[in-house]
Amino acid sequence: MTVEIDLEAWLWLSVYPFIILVTFDIFASKKWFPAYLLIVIYYPIIFWILSWFIYGRTDYETGELFFGILWGVFTVLTIGATLFLHYFYPKWIKSKEFRSMIGAKCFWGIYQVDSNANSWSIAYGGHCCTRRRACQYQGGISQETGRPDGFGEWIDDAGHGESLIGYWRNGVPMAPFRSTVRKSGDVFNAAVLMYYHATDDTFKKNKSKPTNILPARMGIASVECSVQGAFYKHVPEVRLFFDEPITVKDECMESLSPSSNSHVSTTEAIKKCIPYLALDLDSFDMESSAASTDNENLKTSIIISSDDPRGVQVEGHVNEMTGRHCSPSVDKVVVQVVRTGEDGRKKRAGIGRQSIITSMQLAPAKSTYFGRSYDNDISHNNDSEEESKEKVDDGVKDTPDLAATTDTANGQKDELGTSLAESPFHLKVQDWIPVQEKEALVLIPGLANSIAKSLLCFGQFIASTKLSGRIYPVVFGWPTASVVTYRYAAAGANNTRNVAHFLQLMEGLAASGIKRVHFLSHSLGAQSLIAAFTAVGDGKKYSRVSNCFHLSPSFENDKKEEREEKENRMVCKSITLLNPDYPVNEFVNHSFACIRRVCDHITIVGDRNDAVLYYSSVVNGVCNRWKHKNPVAPANARPEQEENQRRFDYELRLGREIESLFLPNNTISSSKDSTDERLLIHNTFRSPATKQYLDIDVIDTTNLDVNLDKVRHSAYNTNPILVRDLEDIILSGRRAKSRPSLLHREGNVYSYSHVPSFVTM
Repeated sequence: MTVEIDLEAWLWLSVYPFIILVTFDIFASKKWFPAYLLIVIYYPIIFWILSWFIYGRTDYETGELFFGILWGVFTVLTIGATLFLHYFYPKWIKSKEFRSMIGAKCFWGIYQVDSNANSWSIAYGGHCCTRRRACQYQGGISQETGRPDGFGEWIDDAGHGESLIGYWRNGVPMAPFRSTVRKSGDVFNAAVLMYYHATDDTFKKNKSKPTNILPARMGIASVECSVQGAFYKHVPEVRLFFDEPITVKDECMESLSPSSNSHVSTTEAIKKCIPYLALDLDSFDMESSAASTDNENLKTSIIISSDDPRGVQVEGHVNEMTGRHCSPSVDKVVVQVVRTGEDGRKKRAGIGRQSIITSMQLAPAKSTYFGRSYDNDISHNNDSEEESKEKVDDGVKDTPDLAATTDTANGQKDELGTSLAESPFHLKVQDWIPVQEKEALVLIPGLANSIAKSLLCFGQFIASTKLSGRIYPVVFGWPTASVVTYRYAAAGANNTRNVAHFLQLMEGLAASGIKRVHFLSHSLGAQSLIAAFTAVGDGKKYSRVSNCFHLSPSFENDKKEEREEKENRMVCKSITLLNPDYPVNEFVNHSFACIRRVCDHITIVGDRNDAVLYYSSVVNGVCNRWKHKNPVAPANARPEQEENQRRFDYELRLGREIESLFLPNNTISSSKDSTDERLLIHNTFRSPATKQYLDIDVIDTTNLDVNLDKVRHSAYNTNPILVRDLEDIILSGRRAKSRPSLLHREGNVYSYSHVPSFVTM
């Protein structure tokens, strides 16, 4: 018997469903599923077997008819299943009709198993011969709604279930929290960020022509991000803590809009936001009894630095004699290794699982941060101290594993067999007092970034590091416009009202008790940042924003009459410019001196193949040709600079021309700022004698090849090498020559020591 197979029909029937599925998935899901490649093998095998079975046992015409019917059934079922799983099912689950007609409890068979004051458990599933699963929550519960509220832990025993530990608000997890998928090991982190919205744009969308007439708004956002394993397409995700943002009064400028009694000062708004930023997941980890809410701050690692001319610094401490973070008269630092004794263990056991859980409810109405008292908006509780203590004790008795921790304090072993003699050590610095102050990290985003997009990008960076427990992350939203209206955005970055908004934020941070600030700018945000530090007016060296900060050590001897008298000055710990869209000549001759006077740790991260900055150079050159004024050009521009404004000038951008941050030795500049010896590096290794390099760290990322888009303009929140280096800058304050991940090339230029992704051993 001869089996006849139509090869053309076989190929067509095999490839046609695959083309439909892949095309639909690209347009509907915007993601390529490698599993669909199996269809290339799956369909040929199935149809070959069917064709042999049908053609071999019937006549050709009948077999062809049956074969066509089977092909149609397979195609319809496959396309229908794809449409249902990718489109209809997710839409239906999220719809109001589903919640009103069926509901999650009925659909998934959810019912409550157990419930008490601090925990409850539920069961779900069990349909279609599947195994029933259980979820258990242990933590704070709202007395009004009965939902998780406060600090708690959620455990789902399903393979795809999550184990989540962190904070909850009315049944919804809000940052900070950490979640792990049991089977796959995927990890999610959520960070808390504060934003200062100094533009008239909406939260998610920018105007093409930016304005900032309305008063600024402030708020707190929770940003959930993937940090390990599979990165899900629905994250990063932003959730706001406040239903309505806090409207801020115009304090540093003339108000252009009618004021309202509901408007508050920047200081009051920041103080209202700080309690949310102060939440630290690592300090309230249920698995660690080392968390503490009292004044004793147990430390297991301490960083001591002596590279600051103002004196020796001990991280997280102030000198007992001077009350300052720096002490020039110290000739030795004594670090004591202290074993946590019985008293300390009891104290730590007393603030274990349940006391942390109820801390959100038992917090007093007044909280103190940086020596100032103000209302705590997270919780208001009028219970007395004795009543609160009774509640904590009750929570301890209801928790089995906390009782084991308490028994350890009484001399018994805990569930891991750890005795009191094996309790951990902590470090104590003699003559230095530990403080719980945090530093602020302010991000100034780049072009065409709405406040929502800026929070997503910055939240991914914070969630990928260990900065959340050490700094207060703040996003400064300025009128970033859109890509088409690039020059309008550049003008908005340099206008006086934007600078006044930035000044208002800095003064609010200082009045709220912030002592040290780090700045992180991206792309066009460098113009907004540098404009705030640039003095405007004849004979002025320091802007009003510069007066909010102490001078860097090398400029402390400048005449006092050149600066205004001001209280609560802060320290600018670092300024990092990421792929800055800024003219090189203007930065070298004038702008660098403005920021160097207040900060001695300035870093530029650039890429010689940055496509965005190349087009920026071309656009600015064309605009100069058509006599559009360059918003960055100083008022006292030299004649050749004024001439460049009337012809095409390919403007070199700072983030692309990273090897041009030097002055030739024979340069005679009309600007005294560029010839100040305090702005230059002396006796640098591999520095040609014909160049005077600026005192700045330049990081070349041209050779990085992981987690970079094609334009190579933004990788600070995705590239692991860059993320870890930025974290090192903020936490340790080390210059590039002291960071182990960098190699010195020439002058002030460094590059990362790494192996390309295509190299294997």
